[in-house]
Amino acid sequence: MTHLTRLLSAALAIAAAPAALAGQACPNDAISVTGTAEAPFACTCAPGVNASGWVYGTDRYTADSAICTSAVHAGVIQAGPGGDVTLYTGEGCGSFVSTTRNGITSASWGSYGATFAFVTPLPACATAAAATPAPTA
Repeated sequence: MTHLTRLLSAALAIAAAPAALAGQACPNDAISVTGTAEAPFACTCAPGVNASGWVYGTDRYTADSAICTSAVHAGVIQAGPGGDVTLYTGEGCGSFVSTTRNGITSASWGSYGATFAFVTPLPACATAAAATPAPTA
């Protein structure tokens, strides 16, 4: 392998690395985080994730949702051991739906200008119809 080939390989590896390295503690929320498919944001949730952090939405969360609590809700990590998460940010959505998953109940919310998810491409935004529970008989 030539010197130039090694340099190019190293440059490509750096370019493909997440925007933050796993092992770095996750911020409380994703308001000032950028994570794209090409450059995801990775961080580590400490053991004993606070299950009472605010979470708005399901699968696609408002940027002010607690990252680690959202990760537990999404099933990416468990609250007890915590763990590494990778997230992707995106544009806002018109509505967010509430669900209970993995012991975490998220809240519904209206329009919010920035979002994140733990998969790419980001899940579709919730529709107004999905935000309204179906009538029961």
